[in-house]
Amino acid sequence: MSKQILFLLIMVLVVGCASYPRISPDTEIQTIYELPTMDKNTIYENTLVWIAETFRSSNRIIELNDRDRGMIIANGVVNFNHNAIVYPCSFTMITEMKDNKIRITYKKLVLQRMYASSYEVTTDQYPALKLKLDSLSSELYRYLKPEGSKKSDNDDW
Repeated sequence: MSKQILFLLIMVLVVGCASYPRISPDTEIQTIYELPTMDKNTIYENTLVWIAETFRSSNRIIELNDRDRGMIIANGVVNFNHNAIVYPCSFTMITEMKDNKIRITYKKLVLQRMYASSYEVTTDQYPALKLKLDSLSSELYRYLKPEGSKKSDNDDW
């Protein structure tokens, strides 16, 4: 009897997880912040410090570190909650800087499993993940922000 209940529970979990469509592998989450009075180099240096303090081993996660282009590309993992379950999600974070602005883009959003292969984020999980990554962007912005800064409403990048 207990084997039947266990089998039924596993089937419910498998069918439940399989029923949600996956987000597109090309999905990006992007935010642009205005940082008045901050030049590109200041934004760049402070972003590097924030990455080092936020992600424990910045030397291993940074893929591209280009001061001249004003770009840092790093890989990270963040945990987010959805339906009382904690999911680890890996991502690539692209930070692009120019005078008075920073653009933060997350892509390659992949859920990680401890003993199995990774899998794509479902449309049901996406809002919780987006909220978590938006929060991460806000943390960077608060770290960088001088008085009078604000989130940019235009795409004049």
